[in-house]
Amino acid sequence: VGLWDPRKLLHCWKGAASCVMCLAHSVESSIAAESLGAVQLHPQFVQKAHLRVHAHEASDFGMLGRWCMLAGFSAEQIDESGMKLMLKTVKMLRLCDYSSEDIVCMLAHAAVYAARTLAVCGPQMSAREAGNTAVLLI
Repeated sequence: VGLWDPRKLLHCWKGAASCVMCLAHSVESSIAAESLGAVQLHPQFVQKAHLRVHAHEASDFGMLGRWCMLAGFSAEQIDESGMKLMLKTVKMLRLCDYSSEDIVCMLAHAAVYAARTLAVCGPQMSAREAGNTAVLLI
């Protein structure tokens, strides 16, 4: 019945709400949990941990690594330049005085939209296109 069908909006809201809870937990305990391996990061974020220096706050790297897992990006769709671009996006949001809660909420909604986008276009997306799409959705 269209984009604004209340059932679709409710489903999207429920999906975003579960992502918020997951990401909020990731932000609150990312440093301690990452050292224990409790926060599941995207494989590319595990392999490219040296990019952590590009994060504006210590929790940003883990938060984005968890977001990429929730959104459903494949290992081929996330490369070093895409990771840097996402970290710069979160840095920009922080420098614009967005709170961590607001950023988590934006990422939760973006994860729902990204999952839908990847379902339709994912296999054809290059790593560069996937990185740019991730930033656009955020």
